[in-house]
Amino acid sequence: MKRTILTLVAAFCTAIVALAAQKRILVNTPEEFINALGSNREIVVCNEEGLLLTPTIVEMIEKGKLKEFDRWSRARQEGVLYENNTDGPQLVVSGFKNLTICTNSDDRLSIEVTPRYVNVITFISCENINLTNLYIGHTDEGYCDNGVLGFDDCRNINITNCGLFGCGTEGIELRQSHNFTMTDSEIFHCSYHIMHIYGSSNCKFLNCAFYQNKEYEQVNIDESSEKILFDHCVFTKNHGVLFNIVSKDVILRRCIIQHDGDVGNAFEHDENSIFAY
Repeated sequence: MKRTILTLVAAFCTAIVALAAQKRILVNTPEEFINALGSNREIVVCNEEGLLLTPTIVEMIEKGKLKEFDRWSRARQEGVLYENNTDGPQLVVSGFKNLTICTNSDDRLSIEVTPRYVNVITFISCENINLTNLYIGHTDEGYCDNGVLGFDDCRNINITNCGLFGCGTEGIELRQSHNFTMTDSEIFHCSYHIMHIYGSSNCKFLNCAFYQNKEYEQVNIDESSEKILFDHCVFTKNHGVLFNIVSKDVILRRCIIQHDGDVGNAFEHDENSIFAY
């Protein structure tokens, strides 16, 4: 017990030091936003109309200001990069630490893209990522590929008071990522799924709402993932099979599930969770 408390205190102190070391940058345009991305940064979105990233990403690629991410390369790639997909480029943030993206408004401000088959932002090998008070999504509905936010080989991710709206196939994809927390947020209007979690651990969804997503398995968690918690979450008006959970280490606590279709396979839940079919 003493060792556990000391570990938690050390992690908390490390997080406080990291936040204190961040450089604060105010951005009003997509180009300012992309150029500001980096380690030890607090990027504050100030444009009340939000940021539409795609035209700027395309322009920066054409001018040679963004390099293409090589997913098959064994060399470590760090920086702001892009990947091409079916109908446009995808922004990739790779190898950064201590990055916060937030707003200077009481209201959520949007970050959007127009290609339908890309993640809005893909984070690869990043640590201490904080997203706060944002709407993140696509302008048009997409199918088959990618979603809103993707995390691959990341650590210590916090999403707070955000709305991930679909049109992408799913809201969240976690691959080999650990210590993920989503708080006071929503995932809605996704074309296929709410989330996929692969080989990840210590993932918490606290006081979140998942609604009006369609049409296949909604919450997908593979057997190599562990310590997945949904606490005070609401699942409502979703379509398809609600839970596709292979891992046995998934807990629902004080959740509300309102679903008129197949809820899916068995999982652990406490007596305070409410199921309405």
